[in-house]
Amino acid sequence: MSESSNRTVETRLRAAVESAPSGLLMTDADGRIVLVNREVERLFGYSREELLGQPVEMLIPMRDRERHPDYRRGFRGDPRVRAMGAGRDLHGRRKDGVEVPVEVGLTPVATPEGLFVIGAVVDISARKEAEAEQRRTAEQLRQAQKLEAVGTLAGGIAHDFNNVLGAILGYAELLELELSDLPIAREDAREIIVAAQRGRDLVQQLLAFSRQQDTARGPVEVPAIVTEVYQLLRASLPSSVHLSVESEDGVEPVLANATSLHRIVMNLATNAAHAVPSGGDVCIRVQRRFVQEPHARANPELREGWYTMLSVRDNGSGMNAETVARAREPFFTTKPQGTGTGLGLSVVHGIMQSHGGALEIESTVGAGTEVRCYFPQLNTAGAERATSA
Repeated sequence: MSESSNRTVETRLRAAVESAPSGLLMTDADGRIVLVNREVERLFGYSREELLGQPVEMLIPMRDRERHPDYRRGFRGDPRVRAMGAGRDLHGRRKDGVEVPVEVGLTPVATPEGLFVIGAVVDISARKEAEAEQRRTAEQLRQAQKLEAVGTLAGGIAHDFNNVLGAILGYAELLELELSDLPIAREDAREIIVAAQRGRDLVQQLLAFSRQQDTARGPVEVPAIVTEVYQLLRASLPSSVHLSVESEDGVEPVLANATSLHRIVMNLATNAAHAVPSGGDVCIRVQRRFVQEPHARANPELREGWYTMLSVRDNGSGMNAETVARAREPFFTTKPQGTGTGLGLSVVHGIMQSHGGALEIESTVGAGTEVRCYFPQLNTAGAERATSA
């Protein structure tokens, strides 16, 4: 082959290496970098001049650097094409110290100057993110199916129990009237009535959780509901709990059942107040929120668009990630036995789903909790993207 032909082949090879979508680098017998392409520069953040002549270990996380020379010697003892990291995660280390998940393929190249190794490096960050999102979606689907099954069971039990409570209440009220001349016995009958009424309240929560109640809907002004709940709670909460309301101007009405919305605000505000038993701040906020596509991808119950967002925030002890993950589960509670049913957030979640909305919980141990409810707005015409999520 003529010298001109050799130069042509060399030029083509260099062009192919430079334009390869994978990062390509070559190391010599001592593990020093002798060739890199543009993708390696982009991936690791080093210039070509900074890489050439340096040990390949500079591209490896600190925790693996000490062992890597042994891996290199093992490969040279049995040089063959292979993929590295099968069954385990591999990472490269960028110039700025950030670690990047990668796949690496090694190819030995025998030359008159000795054995060289070509490493093909592929950034798999996008794939890892997609896999993580797929796992999150699968877990959310599993949780939704679990809630649906429990809701169906709870709804059936609640209807039957409601009939039993109706009979207990009826006869207890009759008994109370007949015992007008026996004050002690009359008081006992009153206690039966009070207990049955508490049971009826629990049934209402079960029915709301199972979404089998009548939920006639119409345009509802969320700030008006919040004001009603504020007035009710302000009179019953201890003075050590500072309850406040913030409502943005121009919030659109939502298509909802007013009673269900009232229950949402009451449940969330009461939970928040319980999170600050020794005193603290509870803030109920209503505002417009534009949910952008990346946010919607992270929560399958959301779609890109405008929402009326109701949030309740406290500065209590907060929850760890495990507790947050279970917070929507029916009958799960962190409260002492006998002080909570574990249905509060489950009821809220069920109502939000039936209204085509979404529930989000954000909490940090020692820094409090914020629960956000997203209601699709009835009218988004002319809405300005002043607030985005």
